Amino acid sequence: MKKAILLTVVFFWVWVISVSAREVELEKIVITPYRTEILSKVAGATVEEIDVEETQNKGIYSLKEALAESTSIMKTATGIGGDTSIFLRGHNSYHSRFMLDGIKIYDPILTSGYYNFAHFKLIGVDRIEVSKGPQSSLYGSDAIGGIINLLSKKGKEKPKFIYQQKIGSYHTYEESLEFNGRKDNFGYNVGVIRTDTGGYSLAKEKNNNHERDSYHNLNAILNLDYEISDRTKLELIGHYIYAKYEYDGSSWTPPYLPVDDDDNYAYDYEGILGLKVKYSISNNLDYKLTLASTKIYRKGWEDALTDYWYLGSTYQLDNQFELRPVDFYKIIFGFDYLREKGDSFRADSWGGSDFPKETANNKGYFLENILEPNKNILFSLSYRLDDHSSFKDKSTYRIGGSYLFNEDTKLKASFGTGFKAPSLYQLYAPQTAWGPIGNSNLKPEKSETYEIGFEHKFNDNLKLSSVYFHSQLKDLIDYIGGQGYVNVSKSRIKGIENELIYSLNKNIDLSLGYTWLDTENKENHAELARRPSNKVLFRIKGEFDKLTTYLDISYTGHRFSDTSGNQLLKPYVLGNIAINYKLKDNFEVFSRVENIVDEKYEEIKGYQTSKFSLFFGTRLIF
Repeated sequence: MKKAILLTVVFFWVWVISVSAREVELEKIVITPYRTEILSKVAGATVEEIDVEETQNKGIYSLKEALAESTSIMKTATGIGGDTSIFLRGHNSYHSRFMLDGIKIYDPILTSGYYNFAHFKLIGVDRIEVSKGPQSSLYGSDAIGGIINLLSKKGKEKPKFIYQQKIGSYHTYEESLEFNGRKDNFGYNVGVIRTDTGGYSLAKEKNNNHERDSYHNLNAILNLDYEISDRTKLELIGHYIYAKYEYDGSSWTPPYLPVDDDDNYAYDYEGILGLKVKYSISNNLDYKLTLASTKIYRKGWEDALTDYWYLGSTYQLDNQFELRPVDFYKIIFGFDYLREKGDSFRADSWGGSDFPKETANNKGYFLENILEPNKNILFSLSYRLDDHSSFKDKSTYRIGGSYLFNEDTKLKASFGTGFKAPSLYQLYAPQTAWGPIGNSNLKPEKSETYEIGFEHKFNDNLKLSSVYFHSQLKDLIDYIGGQGYVNVSKSRIKGIENELIYSLNKNIDLSLGYTWLDTENKENHAELARRPSNKVLFRIKGEFDKLTTYLDISYTGHRFSDTSGNQLLKPYVLGNIAINYKLKDNFEVFSRVENIVDEKYEEIKGYQTSKFSLFFGTRLIF
């Protein structure tokens, strides 16, 4: 019955849309995989770009919802505000780096030192570059699976306000206000977005759980830029996040599934602040300096005897030079520094746990050569040397290239190494009555990855791309009772990403994305947890003069919720519909229907996901 409903919706969507004009597509550029601007059509790196304006036209304003639309990413969460992870090309969440305009975002005090992006809203973001494959040779630790770089929106035109309001299922209310523009040499973009929802029970209702877990979120952004002269430009970046959310506890008996807990709630405070200076030293030499700091403070409440909080902060410096000795050759080189600090405390009826304030620092030196002998060939080679306070002299490199045949077919290939530094907790967590935890002698986790692929344009209406990738990881850090954290594990990840884009006519775009994934834990030969073997995404986009419509249907295949390969999660199909209509040039209305067939599915064993949901909203520009 559900399949019949989906097929009916698809055919109806194609039938109802009629002819309209299409805008000319400009040549796209990518930045993240090269630390400089490169035309996308010749770039050898695999980069997926997410247009934030389009996601907002669909009624999507959160980072986790936007990333879930990629076939290369599996997103899992323990609830609306709970711990959220991604598996980019099957790699662990802590093997993918998050950045805001090149500023690294993560929580140093989390066990594996990664970023829980559950609370990040897309206000003030222009686009997201998902750069796939190892990037450690340019950015250092964490960038094994790839990098998710959020690029801020800059003030470019006359001043304008953008007000948006959204209401819908689960007593959800969301409002945002954004102000941006440019006056002579000064550009600005400031905004705030607030989300409140009554939520639903995070623990599955099927297991006799019924308490609704509410969620409240506030994001505020600031982006200022000033051109002092033709050669010098300053930019200030700020992003603040506040969230309050409820969460459920775990049962005391196997398989330890989540259960209702009326008392549990937590707070999250995040701050990102950065200053960029760009200076053109000469016509062929540019310099960029970035100074940044991040802070994440988390605290919670469970009962009168429980108190806990976590504080993680970073201080970052990045110096980058770009030299162009000739038109077809670029040299990118520089030095960066990262200092991280973590502190936490927990007390409950079982006793206390105090993680004393600890710090670590890393110095990195990078060099990249980009050669473009003509408009159809690109070759790149990068090398980096890292000096971490807990280990010395870790080097990484990446070599890649592409060749464009007759503007229609591109071949590309690359090989690169990556690493992940041990977290503060893994290094310094104090011993307990059950044995050691932290291990200051840990080595970094290491990877080797290669990929080969092609892109082919059959005609102006039909494009096909396919990439095969293969990663080997070793010295993975795992916890063993009685020993603490040690370098013991190995894993293998391989897969194929495919995308087909077809313009049916002037107003209908179709796309089909499919990722096949094969993972293996070398220790027990089980599949890596929560990675589906197959993920498919089919999209239809239709454009009238004033009406834009979207239909997204995705299939997520089987996967295991645990590392031992015992808890099998069933495949599921999701369908979403969005409509955006311009009543006037400055006034839009939109609606969004999620999970149109009311699929009951799990991302993590025992945690419930949203059912059929309906949202309405308006957007006013003045």
